[in-house]
Amino acid sequence: MVASMRMRNKLVTTLISTVIMLFAVALPSMAAVHWVSPTGTAAWGNCVGTTALSGTAACSLATANSSAAAGDTVYLRGGTYNLGGGSGIQPTHSGSSPSAMITFQAYTGETPTLTGGSDPFWLSGVSYISIKGITVSGSFASTWGRIDNGGNHNEIAFSTFISTSGGGPTMLITGASNQKWATHNWIHDNHFSVSGQANGDAGKGCTDGGGDVLNIGVSQGAYNNSADNDNNNTVENNFFEHAPHANWDNYGMYSVFRNNIVHNEPWSPGCPSYTNSPTYTNTAYNGMFAHRNFQITEDYNRTGTFVLVEGNRSGYAGVNNANDGADGFSLAAPQNLVRYNFFFAAMNPGLMFKYYWSAGPNSGGHGGTYNRVYNNTFYSNGNGYPWGHTCGLSTCPWPQGNISLYSGASGEGNVLKNNLMYLSTAYTYWKSDVMDKGSPSNGWSEITGGVANNWCTGTQTSTGGAPGGGSGCTAYGDPKFTNPDISNPASKTLPDLSLQASSPAIDGGTNLTTATNSGSNSTTLTVADALYFQDGTWGSDLAKVSAGLGGTMQADWIAIGSVKNVVQIASITYGAYNNPTGTIKLASPMTWNSGDRIWLYKKSDGAVVLAGAAPDYGASEYTAGGTTTGPTAPTNVQVTVQ
Repeated sequence: MVASMRMRNKLVTTLISTVIMLFAVALPSMAAVHWVSPTGTAAWGNCVGTTALSGTAACSLATANSSAAAGDTVYLRGGTYNLGGGSGIQPTHSGSSPSAMITFQAYTGETPTLTGGSDPFWLSGVSYISIKGITVSGSFASTWGRIDNGGNHNEIAFSTFISTSGGGPTMLITGASNQKWATHNWIHDNHFSVSGQANGDAGKGCTDGGGDVLNIGVSQGAYNNSADNDNNNTVENNFFEHAPHANWDNYGMYSVFRNNIVHNEPWSPGCPSYTNSPTYTNTAYNGMFAHRNFQITEDYNRTGTFVLVEGNRSGYAGVNNANDGADGFSLAAPQNLVRYNFFFAAMNPGLMFKYYWSAGPNSGGHGGTYNRVYNNTFYSNGNGYPWGHTCGLSTCPWPQGNISLYSGASGEGNVLKNNLMYLSTAYTYWKSDVMDKGSPSNGWSEITGGVANNWCTGTQTSTGGAPGGGSGCTAYGDPKFTNPDISNPASKTLPDLSLQASSPAIDGGTNLTTATNSGSNSTTLTVADALYFQDGTWGSDLAKVSAGLGGTMQADWIAIGSVKNVVQIASITYGAYNNPTGTIKLASPMTWNSGDRIWLYKKSDGAVVLAGAAPDYGASEYTAGGTTTGPTAPTNVQVTVQ
């Protein structure tokens, strides 16, 4: 009996030990607050606690990089962190979820400045890292920060990136080198500023061949991959001023670019060799160059990239020294959603459909085709560069319209609907707001997916032998903007292209698509064209309402049959690029008839865009209270014009 009791006690002791060991393995160390300073020397266990530490009592950044664990918050005290040629924030470990990230954050009211290294941050193969409130300044040998080698679910926010040497470093988000893709990263509320002299192919001061400020993915020729799967990244609420090439380019799928403010007027002086004359209406720009505002690119012969471009303010794209790439937005990828953006005061078009279907890998892929472009506002594009429509070179004159096409085939499958276009150099000289780049000539007839119900400057005419002529305009004239002042490129709020109460553009829009089935208390809706909508799965998971981090990304709401019969989308099954019928699953049961009209009711941030009997023309929906829906201004904006 004694032996039996001893055996029972031994089993109980073993069981208790096993449970303790399991808990020790399963439970992470308690999350803690740690302190880092430029002169920190303390051990990790000594720089912890809720009482702020500084100087040598804090840890070094290197100690934090090797020691921080899931749930930890690392406060960076103010001062200059000279990285000595190495990388700055480069954690060894990952966080574990949106609620247990490793956070590197500026201490309240202080400015930690990282300078003098190869990369101010390098998130290689790590996930759930949050970097907030840092300043990156000076020269960096490699990048402005990189996320690679499978780095995912990381956040870069409320930070400032400044180059006074003409740019060069690019913030790089890609896993293309080893096909360990960088996904679900969230870049928001940052300030990017470039000044000084760019370093292009033709030398210092030139902007041909200069770098981009932000790249998601890379061109096909970089590593000869069959695709770029740096997917589901979100870039929103940032302020971009100036870029040697573009402020961003994107090669991944399901990316989201929302509510960014971008300007890139001529800023880089001293280019020794140029084709384009650096002479402008605003003589303060004379002798300087710039480039386009932003681009999304396919380049791999994929039939769609499904990128959402929504709520951005793109202004003042400038001329480079060697070609006519002064576009507000170069759309060089198929099957994307471009809506509720403002494109204004570019020196060439506000939007260009670039390349064409079957351009080929590393040559544009399937180009800017089969896109849905609706409810955008285009104002005074082709502005400020008179040489563009008078030059005698073989590449001139420039189209300088509100929208242009790279070639006669660039309009394939694209749809323009409910857009508002007012004033452009192209209309002044050729009486068309949509221009083919080549002749130039009226480009409306080249947009084959459908042009319907757009507001234009005036009656559009066919020039230069364009086939068919005609247009997709249903209304013309002054739309009565609130304040169309374009004198200050650095302004976050001007021009104010919202509509006055007396605007004839109010309630002038039309439905986007129609139902192809009937439903009675049903959640399955089939539609003639599903690509007008998104179901909340695009972009980073961190940016979604459900993550609880302050993001607003969500599925669209639609109205079916009546503008008051509204419901949120649960999921979408898209059709083929050339047969866009699709199936929309609804979040709650609804009743409708086949053929019923369908409108967008709320866009991806939950803002109502159908306040009246019909949508308005353009990007800003007028409401009865006299307010309008438009992009949310970034919260970390420090305007620097040099």
